[in-house]
Amino acid sequence: METELETTIEEEAELSETETAVPESAAELTARLISREAELARLSRELADKDDLIKRLNKNLNAAVGAYRGSTAALHRDLPEELIEGDSVSAVDESLRKAMDLVARVKSALAQAAPPLVAASRSRPAAGGLSSEDKIRRGLAQ
Repeated sequence: METELETTIEEEAELSETETAVPESAAELTARLISREAELARLSRELADKDDLIKRLNKNLNAAVGAYRGSTAALHRDLPEELIEGDSVSAVDESLRKAMDLVARVKSALAQAAPPLVAASRSRPAAGGLSSEDKIRRGLAQ
């Protein structure tokens, strides 16, 4: 389309050079005007068609990126879904990398400060070696 426009501009420049030498009749000027208007209408339709195509392609791209984001979140269930974001494939990949780094840092920090795996024993001393009388006293003391 740009080449057509450039060609039209060049033709117009050539015509304007010859116009100075030969004056045109009103009929010729009207015919040129009608031709130019038809060309303008055709180019306007082409531009509108291209705009519609761009809108459809952007809509399809957004849907594809959304599907990619969803499948990426489903594939990496160990990552919070909120951390995977972006409006392009590269942005989703970048947020995925950052989310993986964040989760790795959190896991590392938790591993370094790991709580004991079993709670401290709070059981009473075994009563197996006590006599019946001692067991009763012990039970009443509690």
